[in-house]
Amino acid sequence: MSHLEKLIGRKIIEIKLSTESYFPLNSADDKIEPQIVNSVWINLGDYKITIVNPISIENGPSDVNSFLNQKIIDVSANDKEACLTTESGQKLIIDLRDESYNGPEAMVLHGPDDLIVVWN
Repeated sequence: MSHLEKLIGRKIIEIKLSTESYFPLNSADDKIEPQIVNSVWINLGDYKITIVNPISIENGPSDVNSFLNQKIIDVSANDKEACLTTESGQKLIIDLRDESYNGPEAMVLHGPDDLIVVWN
């Protein structure tokens, strides 16, 4: 069972977009530049997802906020992408390809009982 399957039947109750700065810890370079990344944070009650890799949206408005108050009815994941499908048929697709990696993690799922699942 994929950890994403725990999201089926849950409603998206909050979405936040943010820009974050990350600093490498063990850099051989004296001049350390921050890595600036954009992220999407999705609150599904007991579960939260932070997405740093690129996303695309199918079957609906191109604004990630259009997923607000939508229930997740299906999920899928493989080495190239993860997909959350809502009751309206709208799909949020997270690019998991190596060449799309741009943050400390591609995606992180937080859940009950200190569950943390990281996609790199």
